[in-house]
Amino acid sequence: MLMANGMIFKRELLKKTYAKNASIIKENSFLSDYAANLLIDKLKQTSLHFENILYLGAKSPLLTEFLQTQYPQAKITETSFSAEFLALSAHPHKIVCDEELLPFKEQSFDLVCSVLNLHNVNDLVGTLIQIRKTLKDKGLFLASLIGGSSLSKLRHACLEADALLGSSSPKVAPMLEVKMAGQLLQRAGYHMVIADSDDVEIIYEHVNKLLLDIKNMGEGNILNSKTNRLMSIKRLALIKENYINLSKLAKKITANYELINLTAFKN
Repeated sequence: MLMANGMIFKRELLKKTYAKNASIIKENSFLSDYAANLLIDKLKQTSLHFENILYLGAKSPLLTEFLQTQYPQAKITETSFSAEFLALSAHPHKIVCDEELLPFKEQSFDLVCSVLNLHNVNDLVGTLIQIRKTLKDKGLFLASLIGGSSLSKLRHACLEADALLGSSSPKVAPMLEVKMAGQLLQRAGYHMVIADSDDVEIIYEHVNKLLLDIKNMGEGNILNSKTNRLMSIKRLALIKENYINLSKLAKKITANYELINLTAFKN
């Protein structure tokens, strides 16, 4: 789904969203916290010692707190593409940088972690290669990404609305499948690659709360192919109606997220 300019996502729009809503996004970290705990569980299973750690995105403070406790002698660096978001972190060592253009020297870190911040980069393989280069020999990369089956009912609800009202720009971003994620890591030169997934189901009282959560997490539509026109009231109402109808069989309104968990070594 590459655009003419090779860019799927409007990263500048994402940065503006974070600049405007940094505090709200920080407060709505429930999915990032869940993903961070998945990485924490993996780190608890390893006896490796880390001295220089890079935490890309700094989406959940839970991971920073664990790293500080588990590796008290390590130098931990937090990053985010958003200066406003990173300013909310109490961690003393942090750098504003874009995941698509990492500023770090090669062989800088023995552990790189990423929590839900790589699913909207335009060149994932290129970013993975950059991350691998920052790792020291035998360095470990751990990441959690939002996977391809996430928000499946919302995708269907949008497609049904488009079919009835006529074509419209995409509203839900394309996402990775587990198998493809592992293949991309191998293409990027990693070894001992493991890709697995966890499914998260969230129950809502109303579809409006789901849509608000997506917005408040900073996961709104940043597709390059989206139009600049505001969604019509009629189209939005139809999407909500479709979503409710899709939920009737289960007798509850739910949203599903697939979290793809990646483990890989430099060599």
